[in-house]
Amino acid sequence: MISPDLLQAALVAILRADAAVIGALPEVANGVREMQWKGTAFQYPNVRVARPALTLQPNGGSCEGNVADAEIIVSVHSKRDSSILAQQILGFAEAALRGRTIDTGALRTTNLYVLAMNPVSPTSIPGQPSSPGDIWTGTINLSTIVHHL
Repeated sequence: MISPDLLQAALVAILRADAAVIGALPEVANGVREMQWKGTAFQYPNVRVARPALTLQPNGGSCEGNVADAEIIVSVHSKRDSSILAQQILGFAEAALRGRTIDTGALRTTNLYVLAMNPVSPTSIPGQPSSPGDIWTGTINLSTIVHHL
């Protein structure tokens, strides 16, 4: 069975290894985390990777549950007077992921395909200490096919 947590961890690792992405974040590599991370410090700007939604591909054979379609959301958040920094980091993240494949000991993906790159707009992050609308957020929606090894 495919674990969405393994795919999420691989995506975080890719973004943490990208010089352009981490160069724009005050926490460098620690500025890229899982969306569900609720640490004691939450610095801006940052990049968050949501837990991917997986839809198993039925194949009726012995490999049942070993192939899935994955929908991935990566978001960038900034607390600035302007959206420009969040938009720049969103572009860096998109460049780091577009067309990438992932190959770990547990899973392999086809090329990451960008479905949508939503423009940065003022929002708030659920569960985080902030006032509604004081954070600039932009998202990238990606898709891939994941194979469990």
